[in-house]
Amino acid sequence: MPTDTAARGRTTTTTARFAQISDEERRAVAAAVDRRIDEVVAVWLELGESGPLYAAAPTAEWSDVIIEGYLTPLALLLRDSLNGSALHRSLYLDVRPWNLQELAPPDRADVMAEHLPTETAALACLLEHPATADALMELHEPLLAPTGDDAPRLLMIGDCIMPEIRLFLPAYRDPERAIQSTHVQFHANFKGFNPEAVATQIELTRPALIGLSLLSPNATPAYAALRNDARSLSQSELRERVAFCLDQLESAVAAIRAVTDVPILVHSPAAIPLTRRERFLPTPRGVKRLIGTLRAEIARLVSATDNVIHLDETEVIKPIGGRKAAAKRLLSASYREAWFHPMRFGPVVAQEYVDVLQSIELVGSAKALFVDFDNTLWDGVMGDGPVVHNFQAQELLKELREAGVLLVALSKNDPANIRWEEMRLAPEDFVLHKISWRPKPEAAAEAIHELDLGANAFLLLDDNPAERALVEENVLGVRALDPADPFAWRTLRRWLDSPSTKRTPEAMKRTEIYREAAERRRALSGGIDYGTMLASLELVATVREASEADLERILELVQRTNQFNTSTRRRSRSEVVALLESADHEVIVAGLKDRFGDLGIVGVAIVDYSKDGFADIDSFVMSCRAMGFGLEYLLLNQLTSTRPELVWTGRFIRTDRNGPAAELFPGAGFAAGADGELWTLAPDAERPQRPSWFTA
Repeated sequence: MPTDTAARGRTTTTTARFAQISDEERRAVAAAVDRRIDEVVAVWLELGESGPLYAAAPTAEWSDVIIEGYLTPLALLLRDSLNGSALHRSLYLDVRPWNLQELAPPDRADVMAEHLPTETAALACLLEHPATADALMELHEPLLAPTGDDAPRLLMIGDCIMPEIRLFLPAYRDPERAIQSTHVQFHANFKGFNPEAVATQIELTRPALIGLSLLSPNATPAYAALRNDARSLSQSELRERVAFCLDQLESAVAAIRAVTDVPILVHSPAAIPLTRRERFLPTPRGVKRLIGTLRAEIARLVSATDNVIHLDETEVIKPIGGRKAAAKRLLSASYREAWFHPMRFGPVVAQEYVDVLQSIELVGSAKALFVDFDNTLWDGVMGDGPVVHNFQAQELLKELREAGVLLVALSKNDPANIRWEEMRLAPEDFVLHKISWRPKPEAAAEAIHELDLGANAFLLLDDNPAERALVEENVLGVRALDPADPFAWRTLRRWLDSPSTKRTPEAMKRTEIYREAAERRRALSGGIDYGTMLASLELVATVREASEADLERILELVQRTNQFNTSTRRRSRSEVVALLESADHEVIVAGLKDRFGDLGIVGVAIVDYSKDGFADIDSFVMSCRAMGFGLEYLLLNQLTSTRPELVWTGRFIRTDRNGPAAELFPGAGFAAGADGELWTLAPDAERPQRPSWFTA
């Protein structure tokens, strides 16, 4: 089974051409499958790796289990899919790559494309209907179709709950924007939680979101036993047993967080699926206590951990009637022995996943929020008299500001009408005030220019649909949210759990830093000599080796900086920690001050000394707020001057956004290599020039 697609070279998977067939022909093939269910299963077993198992034929010990739980139900799904059932078709397409779930979606498609022709030919021979091959190729086409590079990626860690949810993700409705999910199986009788396997999947799939459901019925033995014993436990015994389960969950979250800052959606269980007895009897008091205790403890864990979101299953399933309604199965009794057993639980929880993914997509590259005032932060028009404040909304925006989000006041209003003393937000919480009667697109474009950010770094919160449309259509890249839509506030709340926000001293100062930067740009707008102009800023630079205390800021720079970034490598926390501890690497940070204030750490250079006689600048990253001052050349001057006997190299890997970094190495006197990416500074070459306008 191939797993290293990078090594063998990726090719776009395409399906063989097949003839269009009628519904009548599909139903005829379905009838042929129905007559020969057992023989279809026998063919699949005989095919081994070329069949749905994608593995050698099972041992005698497991053969009956696999036939009863997977292959026979799969044949029934094949029949019902060909008969036109949308639910059965979606379920077939979901469970068909069952044994390939730990591969990235493109790898699954490659494996299936390699083996499906053999299987199709074997089934066509068995079923003896002329439309069989075309019907099977048509059915399997979505599993082989290439997907867009920007498709949202989801990594799901857990047991049978995860396929239950994955089935109802919009995976086969829009192939270009299909949610690409990968499942790491966690099952008490199959595989325990394996941090190394999870880390590997994170590296392979680069997910936008990780779903984590460890406390589900078949996953954790301690939880399964606790659920069985819940009725007879005292409150203290219950809490002690819950604490043990929470320790396991907390360890899993910590293991994931050690390798990625991607948001984790942590489930607190509603104790679904139910046993047959539980479907007819009232929920025991002990089970209710267990669920309530777990919900509270998991909420506490989530609130104490960065970039973790709580998925409270009990709350999510309330609209459909709670546990018993959610446990209602969607397939007929003929599927009773199947490993897969979709319930009403699946669609409603899948929608929660979609909602979170949509929020993450919106805030992923965002750094700033345009904020309307009237009928957005309060009900009514302040210029007309008293208003009813939405203090909860204002406090959320203040939290966002403290986590590093830039707030820009974008209100059609008279500044004199704003009664700040009534609000939970203060004037200084906004990096810029664009409060006037000008068209909002004009004011928004001006703010984007003054803050020197891309338009796609901005969201807009505005109650007026016409204003939202005008800004989105005329300032391309800005995305708008409607404050009357609860999704807008869920998204802003989730922004706090996104890697783009950090509750750090640096984030707390970001509004002040960007306000000072806007003042600098105004100060530099006069027509005077460039060197004299920059000298007037009284620039002071510091260059030093990074310490552990710099970790959070280094992560912000390497993970968020797009423009002045020579490699755009998004290193994880564990990778940066390893570099700080490595004897073969040096991590250098650069700070900058001027007469307007302290910009803090604005640059990072990672140097690799592992090759004798060479120093390789693996990555050079600088905040956009430090661009234009020549700090990059001061940093290169100090780096290369400390070890002049070495050959210094640097690599620039072009992307669609890092154009400002293209001149770094040629501007510093490095010579271009044959591949156009590698640049070299020989020991006898002149060192990069240190700009004269720095006072220290």
